[in-house]
Amino acid sequence: MNTTQLCDIIGSTTVAFETTIPESERDEKANEHFTRLREPLGLSAPTEISWAYCYFRQVAVDSHRAYAMRDEVIDLLEGWPTTVGERAIRPLNDLPTLQDMTEVLGNQADAYGLLALGQTLRFWEINTPETYGYTAGTPSADTAASKGGYVRTNGYTPTNSQVG
Repeated sequence: MNTTQLCDIIGSTTVAFETTIPESERDEKANEHFTRLREPLGLSAPTEISWAYCYFRQVAVDSHRAYAMRDEVIDLLEGWPTTVGERAIRPLNDLPTLQDMTEVLGNQADAYGLLALGQTLRFWEINTPETYGYTAGTPSADTAASKGGYVRTNGYTPTNSQVG
């Protein structure tokens, strides 16, 4: 799998913020970020930004740009590995976790971006500790998210996704 190419797409279509930043500030910063990325390409400011909740992060996705790269993302994800070094990696259709994605992509920022990009492209939904009955912000939910693998997808179905 060409992780460099996938990470380039993630970097050009997503930006993550801590969930503690006020929503209005996140919206403004996301719009500024995507406008800066688009200007050198001669593209206008984004017209649609979607948001994905990933427990510790809210991730903005430049939806139109993401959909323009949808087929390329699908092709890249076809090469999803089953191992990284000695560590087994869950297949995309078997609820991969944030930790799995971090191992494959090499950093957590791109892993959050991939979670959000996949949700925007309707490849999956993001499950968080709340999905499993935890109360957000509690020590048990924080532990489940950070160490227990409770930030993950609900599968991978690119053939069933709808183009936006």
